[in-house]
Amino acid sequence: MIAKLRDGDYFEELPRADEMADHLEAAAVAMLETNLTSEELEKISDAVDDWRRHLTDQLFHAVDDAIRYEIENVGTVVEEMDSESTLLEHIDTINKLGERVGLSSQAVSRAIERVKDRITKLEEETEVSDSPSFPGSKAKANDVFDDTALKNLFTPLIQSNDAA
Repeated sequence: MIAKLRDGDYFEELPRADEMADHLEAAAVAMLETNLTSEELEKISDAVDDWRRHLTDQLFHAVDDAIRYEIENVGTVVEEMDSESTLLEHIDTINKLGERVGLSSQAVSRAIERVKDRITKLEEETEVSDSPSFPGSKAKANDVFDDTALKNLFTPLIQSNDAA
């Protein structure tokens, strides 16, 4: 939206479009200083990359700082994730964002190792254990369900129904 306001082709009749863009960009920078999800950060980073020529250095620096923070604090970020597929997608996100801001391969590798550690921890937590056995769930060998037993079971019900 910021870039489209500054582009002129999208909102050429809109008065004070540049001023609105400046305010929106300041709000975007402030938003980037809060905790965004990895998905949100990736989407914002993609948009900033696509509309680069209409944005300011202040926004670029805010995005880069947010990405660095995300990758440096990946242990805290992935602690909230409890799906292996989500964690595997997060590895792709780390690679993409790390490359985008020019992080060293060692920093990216450390972050990926933390994600893999979380995956291992989840696997350990979800290992299949033996099914519990319940002593009452097995039929006893001396239980007999013949016609006489069934008649004795239902006779009181029939008699109470006849009495009513």
